[in-house]
Amino acid sequence: MILRLVFLLAGLLLISFSIAGLVPLPFAIPGSGLALFMLWSLIGQIRQTNEALARFLESVRHADFTQGFTMPEKGAGFAELGAAMTALIRHFKSSRAVQEQDIRTLRAIIDHVPAPLLKLRPDGSLVLLNHAARRLFAPQSPVKLSDLAHFGPDLPGIFTDIAPGENRLLSVRLSDGTVRLGLSAAEIISGQARQRIYALQNLSGALEATEIEAWQQLVQVLTHEIMNSLTPVASLSKTASDLLARAETDPEAVLDAREAVETVARRAGTLMQFVGSYRSLTRLAKPKLESIALLDFLDHLERLVAAELEQQQIHLRCSVSPPTLSLLADRAQLEQMLINLLRNAMEALSVTKAPTIHITARIGVRGRVLITVRDNGPGIGDEISDRIFVPFFTTKRGGSGIGLALARQIMAGHKGSIALEQTTNGGAAFTLRF
Repeated sequence: MILRLVFLLAGLLLISFSIAGLVPLPFAIPGSGLALFMLWSLIGQIRQTNEALARFLESVRHADFTQGFTMPEKGAGFAELGAAMTALIRHFKSSRAVQEQDIRTLRAIIDHVPAPLLKLRPDGSLVLLNHAARRLFAPQSPVKLSDLAHFGPDLPGIFTDIAPGENRLLSVRLSDGTVRLGLSAAEIISGQARQRIYALQNLSGALEATEIEAWQQLVQVLTHEIMNSLTPVASLSKTASDLLARAETDPEAVLDAREAVETVARRAGTLMQFVGSYRSLTRLAKPKLESIALLDFLDHLERLVAAELEQQQIHLRCSVSPPTLSLLADRAQLEQMLINLLRNAMEALSVTKAPTIHITARIGVRGRVLITVRDNGPGIGDEISDRIFVPFFTTKRGGSGIGLALARQIMAGHKGSIALEQTTNGGAAFTLRF
């Protein structure tokens, strides 16, 4: 290439000198021919280079990595260019093989995941992504979102309405019966299109075991409370009956019978109050959602309990991050729930020095609003921590045992949860996840 350029430049100089009269014409003619030959040769090399580059780019565009670009016969420059192109093609081929292997591995993992996975495309078509999904819906195979109505009339709407990161509980009619499934959703962007990925989890066995255990605990508590009221009622009723039988011969028996009947009435009233508490759990209203500015809301809450806090000399701290944080919730239910948690904390702090309650509201790592009520009291023992949300379970004298159970009901109505958190410095901490 360099030699051709030298000869081309020499030929052009001879032509220039001939035109200027510095070189006789007979000497300039061979130089002109040499210049034209070198120009034609240079154009040919440029054309061959362009063809090689075009062939290389086409190979990359069509992922055709079988092409070779070694051109030693065309000179050192072409040999280096061809070697570089060949090395790049081999690199692309190796990277493509690694990507294909990764895709095959990912597909194998997805296909063997025990949770059924589905994908909703922008055009509304539904793809069963793995073996678990195909087995779940067999022998039918839904190909669009509306086909899910075959397994439950509400399913298309639920799949449409569920937000990314949200969890729902479904009842799905399958060929061998109805099962309860947990549904979660995620959203991915593929190119310019958004696609939904759904994951299902069979919860029937776990829910049934949990429900049976919860019913057993509830029946134990109900039996205990009812028997505590009915045993003295039965005994005192028998006593009153015996006393009234002696009323004609023993005037004092009437007074004793009246006292026994009054005691029966008090125990019956206690039992009615207990039944009323149970009714409040089963008749919880559907939440009326509104946007609540949490900083103002917690200021209002602090004023509501200020007198009780001052009486017990308890320091209450409230912090909201960011200060503009708001929450979509039922204001009355949220207020009732937090007041119950605050009063539980106050009772736990009755023997604590420098008692403190700290309410924090923040955004969790998954974008959910978290409200935590934390105290520095004696805490809740491990032996009862798994029973504190059971209705009517209480360790307090005269306690109803419905506060935490009601809180769980309220949070369920808000599609959230309440949990007792582990603390390293003692005390108890309850976190509401919205």
